[in-house]
Amino acid sequence: LFKAPGIVLCQALLLSSVRAQECDRCNFDGEDPSDCKDYGLIDNSELVAWHIASEDCLDTFNIKVTSTDPSLICSSANGFVSELQNGSALTTARLGLGVSEGGFFDDNGLKDQITINGETYNCEESASSCYSAMRTYFQSDPEGQQEMDDVCSTLENKVVLDRQLEQSTARNRLCQEFRSGTTIPDSCNPLWDQLQGKMDEYSDKDCPGFAFGTQNMAIPGCPDQGNNSDRSTSASSMIGIPGYGLLGSTVFAFMSLGYFN
Repeated sequence: LFKAPGIVLCQALLLSSVRAQECDRCNFDGEDPSDCKDYGLIDNSELVAWHIASEDCLDTFNIKVTSTDPSLICSSANGFVSELQNGSALTTARLGLGVSEGGFFDDNGLKDQITINGETYNCEESASSCYSAMRTYFQSDPEGQQEMDDVCSTLENKVVLDRQLEQSTARNRLCQEFRSGTTIPDSCNPLWDQLQGKMDEYSDKDCPGFAFGTQNMAIPGCPDQGNNSDRSTSASSMIGIPGYGLLGSTVFAFMSLGYFN
């Protein structure tokens, strides 16, 4: 089928425009391309698509934020209940489970008895029967499914925030190390080359000024994530201080329970 040159040119320009708008933001979900970017603001005005500090670079400066891997916990109701029964990652979040029927846990752990869908279980006599009932609740009951989804969303968002904190900390740290006379290793490129260029451009700016998040500014080509994965403070105030980000309203109840402390 013959196409006029003008039509072909328009199609090429349209394709180029679409590609230019593709989202390159890092999701920190283990499936990011190697060239994904961590976005942040400088001077609360310039949106920068920062290169990512490599694991070798982070290791060189001992930058590591420990996170709970939600992949096993949240893969099934079995994994979720197993963590409730034997793990510690859900110690605080569990206080918000089964609240419509009086809750399954208190500050001391599993309650002596719980009620699920109108049926009461004696957990003091048989804890296993209570956990078995919970497994069915999280697997089949709409309310239980929603509770599990909310907790898992919290875990997943926390991982994103932790990885973003590492990247913010890296930019702050590289700037400080360089200004104190330290040679930056090649393992920190291409981020270091990019950061050094911005440090030259903003020569009067303190190092934490290169560690801000997007402050919820829209990223071209990327779907709006609201507050789910944005840092609201600089690395200087985040390092060593928990609670450095904001999560969506669907998991606000778990935040109010101190889940991130």
